Formats: sequence, structure tokens, C-alpha cells
Amino acid sequence: MAMWRDLFARALWWKEYRQVRFMLWFMLLGMFMMMGFLRIEEWLLTSDDVIARKVAMYKEYELRGNSSYNWGENYAFARLLLGSLAFLMSVWQIGFERRNKISEMTFSLPYHRSTVYGVKWLLGVVFITGSMVVNGAIDILVIETSALAQFIDVHEVILASMHVSVAAIAVYTFTLGLGTVCGSWLSQTVLTGIFLFLFQFFDECYRIIKDIFYPYRVYAWSGGPPSNFSILGWVVNYPDTEYYMTILPIIIFCLLFGAWLYKHNNLEHNGRIAIFPIIEKMLGLGFAFCCSLVGGIILSNSFFGEKSGFYIGFILLGGLGYLLFSRLTRVKIKF
Repeated sequence: MAMWRDLFARALWWKEYRQVRFMLWFMLLGMFMMMGFLRIEEWLLTSDDVIARKVAMYKEYELRGNSSYNWGENYAFARLLLGSLAFLMSVWQIGFERRNKISEMTFSLPYHRSTVYGVKWLLGVVFITGSMVVNGAIDILVIETSALAQFIDVHEVILASMHVSVAAIAVYTFTLGLGTVCGSWLSQTVLTGIFLFLFQFFDECYRIIKDIFYPYRVYAWSGGPPSNFSILGWVVNYPDTEYYMTILPIIIFCLLFGAWLYKHNNLEHNGRIAIFPIIEKMLGLGFAFCCSLVGGIILSNSFFGEKSGFYIGFILLGGLGYLLFSRLTRVKIKF
């Protein structure tokens, strides 16, 4: 019961807010410049003649059966921007906390580590959601008070705003949880990039390897997991609303697993690729496997022949990848 009460401890919230306050307000300002200000400038600060020409052009597009106004372009950029800012905030909260030795002070506070992690996550989610709610409200207000109202359904704008928020929260939750495993901000950054593109990597490898071993066989399933099951897919695409049931369990799992890992952090391993030896071993095996796939695909086009070249490349580059990762685990990152 005390742990739940501590989730709303003012001192803990203030400590976490002061640590990332510049990033949080930069997020709000950046989203306003990307969304609210651009829409205001385009439809409220423009001369009536320009607006009239735009309206006439969009009506002509509609008569031809084309999309009249590409209102979703702002939201596509918003997903990329807010997702990137959410990632940077997670690195600031976890990675730079380790680098600046703040984590020692944080763990000495009279709060459960899971509670500290929960406050970190809640603070980020509040600002991610708040920046989208504020700018979404500004967008709807501009739409309803301008000539743009005849081309846009506000219901679709609300759904698009929800999608931006969920995509950014998914990126934030995943990268924050990954930061609890990493021993430095650099490894957190690199591993985030690797894991976000991992689905696409395996998808492409599957297609190529399938053509190497079974070139004339046709499969009903063409490759890896749908983009709706990938966090990166949610950032770059716009899935249907029923796919919220695929991303929400991923967010919940990353949150709970991240809290559990944060609770068992070992500060003496700060600076390593991963602060848990077993996870570092798993990362090494995974890195070696990915190197094996790349090596096999590269040498499949060599004079060894497709299948023989694949096996040779798989073994050679896999071994080299494991040796390289073993060397990297002996290096402690100081910056």
C-alpha cells in the first residue's frame, strides 16, 4: 500500500521533473511548432485570397475523385518527432542518470525502486500525452474556425492524435525498459536502434534465405511479422484501430519487465554493454546469430555456390561476431 502511495509523492515527482525538465518543455514546444503553429500559420495567419484559392483547389480535387487535403501529413511528422523525443527523454532519464552517478543517489532514496521507475514512466507519459492533447485541441480549434472544416472529419483527427500518443508511449516504454538493462547511455542508444529494426531485419533475411534454399516454392506467408506487431511499424505507419490490442500488451509487458529489471539493477556494472551477465550473454549470442545470417547471405553469392556459400558465411561471420562482442564486453564506457 505504501508503494502505491509513494507513486504520488511530491518530492519524488519534483526530483524526476528537475532532472529532465528542459527535455519535457522542449517536447511541448517542438510539438507545437510542428503541429499547432503550422496549422495556425496556414489557415489563420494567411490572407483571405490565398485561403480562397486553396479552398477552390481542394474542391476541384474532390470533383476529380482525389483526396482534397492531405491533413494527415502533420500527424505523420508528429509520430516521428514525438517518438524521437520520447526516445531521447528515456536516454536522459536512465542513461545519463548512470553516467552522472545520479542513480546511486536515486537508489538511496526512501522509495522502492519499482516506485521510482513508475514515477519516471508516468512523468514521461503525462508530458507525451499532454503535448499531443494540447496540440490536438489547437488543431481541432483551427479546423472548426476555418474553411478547413469542410474537408476534415474531426473524428479522424482525434483518432490520429490517439495514434501519435500510443506510438510515442510505445517507443518511450520500450526504450526506458531497455535502459534498465544497459550499462551506459551509448549502449542504450545503440541497442534501441538495433531492436527497433530487428523485425524488419529478420523479415528481409527470411525472404532472401527462402529464395536461396527454396527458389521455386511459393508460400502463402511472405515474410516476418506484420508492422502492426512492431513498435517501429506503429511509428512509420497508420494501422487500423483494431490493432490497438496488439500494441497495448507490448507496452504493458515492457513497463512491468522494465520495473522488475530496474528493481534488480547492479550499479557496479555501470559502463558495460549490459549490467546483467545473463542478458549480456544472450545479447552476444543474438549478435553472433545476426552476423551469421548476414555472412551467409553475402557468401551465398560467391563462387562457393548458394547453399555452400551460405553455410560457410554463416559459420565464419558468426564466430567473428561472437569474438567481437566478447571484446566489446570487456570495455567500460566512460562517457
